[in-house]
Amino acid sequence: MSARGQFDLVGHHLIRYEEFSPGSLAAANNVIVPPDDPTDEWARVLMHMIGEWRAVLRSAYIRWAMAINGLHVAAAKYESETLAKEFVVTSVRVDRSGADRTEVIAKYSFQEASEAHLKVQGMLCAHGFIDLYAGLEEMVFEFYRAYLSEKPDILIRGPAFAGLRKLQRESTSSEKRKKFGPKRPLTERLDEWQRKKLYDGLDKVFLAFCQKRGTPDS
Repeated sequence: MSARGQFDLVGHHLIRYEEFSPGSLAAANNVIVPPDDPTDEWARVLMHMIGEWRAVLRSAYIRWAMAINGLHVAAAKYESETLAKEFVVTSVRVDRSGADRTEVIAKYSFQEASEAHLKVQGMLCAHGFIDLYAGLEEMVFEFYRAYLSEKPDILIRGPAFAGLRKLQRESTSSEKRKKFGPKRPLTERLDEWQRKKLYDGLDKVFLAFCQKRGTPDS
């Protein structure tokens, strides 16, 4: 689960081409084609990621819909209640001795609670848009970083990155590759690049990523 409380409600199942049947073909929504050129291996990685991120973003929308549905169910329940009951909100507070205690911070009639539940929808709608945008931002940068991890030349130009270029040239052996690999200086360079790119706006970052395959410039 992510820091935003995400979890997958869609799932992502890979089917090899030899396992295809007429029934499974109808359910397929993403095709992964191995590249002929080994230098384009990044494309296969991104094709895998498309299906995974489709599940993530679709799940975000479903969670949003379920939360709003829950508000309507609760509102209908409280509105139909005929007994004189109260909707109580409690909070945990710390007393002077440092011990936790539960304190009632609000009470509403069931009719008031029904109306209040429906008013929460605006907050959930705002949260839903924020969550979807955050997911899109993560997806775009993860795609871009996967590409740049395989094509790092544009990130290590200039005198400041002479050391990284040396590591890249030496990364033919498996041992030396570890020094330049995803857990080492390249990741630090990618993190620095992403922090700066965040200020460009997601639309420009995505457009630059789409254009990257056809141009060597950043």
